[in-house]
Amino acid sequence: MYDEIIRPQTAVEQYLEARRHELAEASHRDHGYRLKKFVLWADDVGLDDMRDIDGRTCEQFKTHRASQDLSPNTVRNHLMTFRVFVRWSEANEYVVPGTADKIRIPQVRESDRARDEHLEHETMQNVVGALMKYD
Repeated sequence: MYDEIIRPQTAVEQYLEARRHELAEASHRDHGYRLKKFVLWADDVGLDDMRDIDGRTCEQFKTHRASQDLSPNTVRNHLMTFRVFVRWSEANEYVVPGTADKIRIPQVRESDRARDEHLEHETMQNVVGALMKYD
C-alpha cells in the first residue's frame, strides 16, 4: 500500500486513463459516468483516501446507490463497474487486496433487465427491413 493519500477522484482518473485503450468508447464513457457517482458520494461522506475503502464502505456505497430511485439493473451495472474499479485499485496497491471480493452484486430478475419500450410502427419496419436486407 502507498504511504501517500490517493484521492478517489485521482484514482478514477488514473483508472479511466489506464482503460482508455482496453474498452470500447461507449464502455469507457459508461465507466466514467458510473464512477463519477462514486466520486461524488466519496466527497459527500468525506472519503478522501482510497486506503480507507473496505468492505463496509463498499456496502455503504451500494446502499446509497440502491436508495437513489434507480432501476435494479442500473444499480447492478454501477456496482459491477465499481467492483472492476476496486479490483484495479487493488492491483495498484490503493486498496487492500480482497476488497473487491466483498462487493456483493445484487441479483436482478430477467424481467428487470429487459426494457418494455414500444417502437413506432415505421421504426420497426425500418429495422425489420434492414435485418432482411443484411441477413
